[in-house]
Amino acid sequence: MTMAQKPSAAKTSWSMLKRRYGFTGNKKVLIGLFGVLTAALLGVAAFSQVTHGSVIPRQPSEKAQTDARSEDAAQTNTEASSQLSSQSSESSETERKKKAPSVVVYVDGAVSAPGIYTLSQAPPRLNDALEAAGGPTDEADISELNLAALIKDGEKFHVPAKGEKQAFGQSSPSGTSGTSSEANAEPSLVNLNTADEKELMSLPGIGESMAQTIVKDRLKNGPFSTPEDLMRVSGIGEKKFERIKDYVCVS
Repeated sequence: MTMAQKPSAAKTSWSMLKRRYGFTGNKKVLIGLFGVLTAALLGVAAFSQVTHGSVIPRQPSEKAQTDARSEDAAQTNTEASSQLSSQSSESSETERKKKAPSVVVYVDGAVSAPGIYTLSQAPPRLNDALEAAGGPTDEADISELNLAALIKDGEKFHVPAKGEKQAFGQSSPSGTSGTSSEANAEPSLVNLNTADEKELMSLPGIGESMAQTIVKDRLKNGPFSTPEDLMRVSGIGEKKFERIKDYVCVS
């Protein structure tokens, strides 16, 4: 007598699932498609994580590295050259000051701080002396001073005040008592009725144009009777006349 063969456990389980969930016919096909789709989605997700999850930085090329090193070296050389140039300029300026001879001058008159000053500029000029003395005061009249004039050791400079009766811009050489012989001498007066344009231009505040105007007025209106008649000339008022009245005469 032949005994019936006992079904395997796998087949028994599969039979139970088919009866319980109805895995038959078209449902088998759908389940298969679902499984394939799920596997595909899992594969895409895994690939995305591999490609986007970790980014490997791109290494610069050898040429780019060489260019970068060249730029760094050039910048370093430029900075070093600039620093050396600055140091050289400072050194040259220091050497120039050391070589420049010192000049001692005396400045008085209408300046903020009259006194004796040592100038190291090369070459020193009258403007340097005035700056050393604190500059001219509000009452100073520097219109006739040549601020660009070179000065020598031992000179004295007097800055006149407005309206001061004194020759303008005179200085005394080393060893004198304070003023030069020119400054002590009485300045010659300009005759308004006989002076030519050049002589008139020697007066304070009188330029070439004003000198020509004075001569034309004299020819048109006759000689001046008094120095005050000069104010009849267009352009000469009381203020300008006050500056020149002590340097003119009539005859």
